[in-house]
Amino acid sequence: GVERSARPRAVPEAIPRLPRLAVSTGPFSISDRPGDGDGDFVTARDARLGLALVPLLQGRLEVGRLVLVEPAVALRIDKDGRDNWSDLFDRPEPPESLDESERGREAPAADGPDFSIAGLSIEDGRLSFHDARRPRNLQFVDLDLETGPLTQDSPTAIRAGFALQRGDGVSLRSLVSGRVG
Repeated sequence: GVERSARPRAVPEAIPRLPRLAVSTGPFSISDRPGDGDGDFVTARDARLGLALVPLLQGRLEVGRLVLVEPAVALRIDKDGRDNWSDLFDRPEPPESLDESERGREAPAADGPDFSIAGLSIEDGRLSFHDARRPRNLQFVDLDLETGPLTQDSPTAIRAGFALQRGDGVSLRSLVSGRVG
C-alpha cells in the first residue's frame, strides 16, 4: 500500500458563547386604548430579541438584533382630531397619594446603563394611517427595514423599502439607504 503522511488538521478555536437570554413572542397584538377604536394598534406574527447577561452585570444593556415579523401598526385620528399614538411616551404623574415630603424623596433621574442594540429588522411590515377628519387612508406595505448597530451616540447604516398604497393601487415604491444619527 501507499503510505500517506498524516498532517495534523488545524482545529478552529471554539468561540466562547456568553450566556444570552433569548425571547420570541409568537403572534401578538396590542389593542387601542378604550375609546380610540375597536381595532388593534399593533399586531405582529413574531418578535425576537436576545439579551447578553454578562454585560448586564457590568451595568451595560446589550440587546441582540430585534426582529419584527409582519408587524402592522394602525395610526388613527378621530373626527375630533385626537390621535391614538401621541401619549405613548408620556411619563405618568406620581400618584396623588404621595404627600410633599414623599415627593421630594423620589429617585433622581439617572443616566441609565450604557445601551446598545445589535440592529433592527422589520420583515414584511405594514403601517396604515386613517384620518377621520378627511377622506385620507394611506397604507405603507411591503415594509422591510435593516439597520446596523443602534447605540446612544453613533450613527448607523439603514436600508428600508416600502410601497405606498392609496385606495386600490400602489402610488409609490421606494428603497432608501444611508446612515442616520
